Amino acid sequence: MELSWYIVSSFNLESLSIVRENIIFGMKFQDILMIAGICILMFIIVLIYYISVRDKEQLNITNRIADNINDAVIITDRTTKIIYANYAFEKITGYKKEEVLGLKTNYFKSDKQSPEFYKEMWKNIIQNGYWQGELWDKKKDGMLYPKKIKYLCNL
Repeated sequence: MELSWYIVSSFNLESLSIVRENIIFGMKFQDILMIAGICILMFIIVLIYYISVRDKEQLNITNRIADNINDAVIITDRTTKIIYANYAFEKITGYKKEEVLGLKTNYFKSDKQSPEFYKEMWKNIIQNGYWQGELWDKKKDGMLYPKKIKYLCNL
């Protein structure tokens, strides 16, 4: 067996068509960028889908817990409009969930507390994200009743 050695003293890289046309792995550079962009977009879509499924599962668990406890639970948006009420709320107040969705929590006010009481309550909620206390509210039949509240706020 005879071995041969070849020595190249100069080589013009530009003479190769693969270099001249910016071809990498048999594809043009622009095609590679486009494929990379599509991969990044697909990754973002999958990530958003995963997060939304995970959040939906967490919300379902929370709803099941709230639906099966004896304490009334309502959830509001940032403007205090009711977006969720559990079965215990229906039993205690006489209102069906469908009747109260979209109402503001002050709809049930009894007017037994002074405006200063509510100012102080909201001041604490805004400063601490939490308030606990007692106040009077009104049932569907107009009867007033005392209630203990634990108000959690996620501002």
